[in-house]
Amino acid sequence: MLLKSFYALFFALLISCGSNVGYKLKSTSNNVATISPLTEFAVINASILHVDLKERVVTIKSIQPITTDFYLTADNQSQTTSALKIQNSRRTSLYIADILEGSPSISDTLIQASEDQKKELSVRFTDAEVD
Repeated sequence: MLLKSFYALFFALLISCGSNVGYKLKSTSNNVATISPLTEFAVINASILHVDLKERVVTIKSIQPITTDFYLTADNQSQTTSALKIQNSRRTSLYIADILEGSPSISDTLIQASEDQKKELSVRFTDAEVD
C-alpha cells in the first residue's frame, strides 16, 4: 500500500514538472517598452542567448563592446518587447542585463534607448545603494 502511494505521488510529480504554465510580472505604470515608437533607433550588433523571466535577466553576446546603459529589445516587426539595463559591463563578449519591463525573446534585436527613454527609465528604475 505504501509503495503504491509512493508511485502515485512520484507519477503526479513527474507529470506536473512538464507543465508549460508560466508567470508574467506586470507593472502598474506606463511601460516604456510598449509605448515607445521605433522611428529612428540604433541597432546594436548583439544576440540574446538566454532569457530568464523568473530571475528577470538576459544574457547577451556581442563582439563589439556594449556600455552600461539602458537598452530596448524589438521583435522582427519592429515592436518593442522589453526595456533592459546592462550593469557593470566589461570588455568580454558576454553581458548580463536586468529586465526592467516587458518580456524579451531570444530572436529579439537589441536597440540603444533614446535620450528621452533613458531619462524616463533612470527616474523609474534607480540603482539601490548599499551602505
